This record gives sequence, C-alpha cells and structure tokens, in this order.
Amino acid sequence: MSNYVTAFDFSTRLPFGWHVWVMAAAVMVFAVAVPLRFRETGRWRAAFVALVGSLAVVSAIIFGPALQYLEVARAVREGRVQVAEGTIMNFAQAARRHPVESFELDGQQFSYSDRLLSLGYGGTQLFGGGVHDGLRARLAYYDAPWHERVITKLEVAE
Repeated sequence: MSNYVTAFDFSTRLPFGWHVWVMAAAVMVFAVAVPLRFRETGRWRAAFVALVGSLAVVSAIIFGPALQYLEVARAVREGRVQVAEGTIMNFAQAARRHPVESFELDGQQFSYSDRLLSLGYGGTQLFGGGVHDGLRARLAYYDAPWHERVITKLEVAE
C-alpha cells in the first residue's frame, strides 16, 4: 500500500483557476468603461446598449461553465465520484497544436487539457504537470452528463 500526496483537489481550488477570474474582471472593467465613455459624450442610448451587450456576452460565456462547475461541486460534496488507483500507462503528452493529454489508470481512460475553462485537473506537461507513464497514482473522477470525465482529485505516490 502506497502513501499518497495530493497533487490536485477540486474542492480546494478557485472555480476555473485564478486566471479566469482575472480575465472576467478585465472584461467587466471594459464592460463598464465603454458605456461610461459613451455617457461622457452624451450618447446615453449607446451607453445603455453597450452595457447591456457587454453583460450579455459575459453572461453567455460564463453561464454554461458555471452550471457545469456547480454540477461537479455537488457531485464531489455528495460523494458521487469514483476512484481509480494504480500505475499510469499509455500516457500521451500534449503538444502545442494538440493540447490534450491522456492516459490509462486501473482500466479506465482519462484525458484532460489546460483549457481556460477546464473544470478538473488540467496540468499538462507543457505547463508543469507531473503525470507520466509509470507514475503510481490514485484519482477521483466524475463522469459528467455532458460526456466528460472530470478528474476531481489526483494523488501521487511518494
């Protein structure tokens, strides 16, 4: 029996990571600054349309992933995750034009990427991730209804 160290835990991370929140804040600043600029020139209707349009775009971008995040968080909280343990095999590393890594663990196939709105583990080797062939690991995952296997916890052997 191996001792494991937690490398990733969905329940202790900010939703989507810090970089998404920085991007959202920048978009919101833009969404407020543009209408203020229109207001200064006396074009109130244009300011209102710019504000509503900006908020609609931001909402449309964030709404779907936010619902998915809530679903995964509920599954983790209610214990509806499965566990796989063993040695990682058949690891396929991400590349610049193909940012998805995949591997097999305990007879299950897993894949992930470092996409901006990724829900679970997304530490590709391109950006310092530590998954590789031969690594002894235990992970918790959730088979989401949108046909994605979300890695909610990754533990690696010491």
